[in-house]
Amino acid sequence: MNTAAANTMGERTTGLRAILSSAAVYDLLQDALGSTRARRILVADYLHPKPGQRVLDIGCGTADMVRFMPAVEYFGFDPNPAYVKTANERASSYSAHAHVFCDRVSTATVAQHGPFDLVMSIFVLHHLDDGEALQLFRTAYDTLKPGGAIVTADPAFAPGQSAIARFLLERDRGLHVRDEAGYRKLPGNAPFEDVTTTVRHDLLYVPYSHCIVTARKPLTS
Repeated sequence: MNTAAANTMGERTTGLRAILSSAAVYDLLQDALGSTRARRILVADYLHPKPGQRVLDIGCGTADMVRFMPAVEYFGFDPNPAYVKTANERASSYSAHAHVFCDRVSTATVAQHGPFDLVMSIFVLHHLDDGEALQLFRTAYDTLKPGGAIVTADPAFAPGQSAIARFLLERDRGLHVRDEAGYRKLPGNAPFEDVTTTVRHDLLYVPYSHCIVTARKPLTS
């Protein structure tokens, strides 16, 4: 439910959703839904960042992820200037080495800041069409160190999910909510190895399903 790195054609921005462009409102809603708790789980169970690592956060939003990380060198970018302002303040308060800038997946030139041990993109892909999503994984591959990994997490349609979850997913701001197979194919344009997907229904306080994708760059090409 993040607008981070989103294509304006890839999300609903009318009506009440328009107020989520405010960083303060966005953070308030995230806390109410349980997204802060979800990020803590993602860091502990999937990202496993280590002190001193160089981490890239694609579509960082307000840099909420950095709160749950050890002392890493943190880089993030997002297309929303209001989010970036808050992200800079937040990231700098948690990390002495934080760099956040305004950009989008289709134009970002992050190679100059790499290579990275870890790349993450949390609640972003469901705002991107396949072309920009594929580009996100290509960017991650090109900027990761050998053996480094990318982790993504997004709302997902899944067999057996509750009717409430499906109802909410169909009304998510992101226009490109996929099923597990749809997310799993996205890293395929780069020669990642050990691509895994996990579907969870317990990350938020409300009924919602998410697909977590992990893909690792080979130690040798």
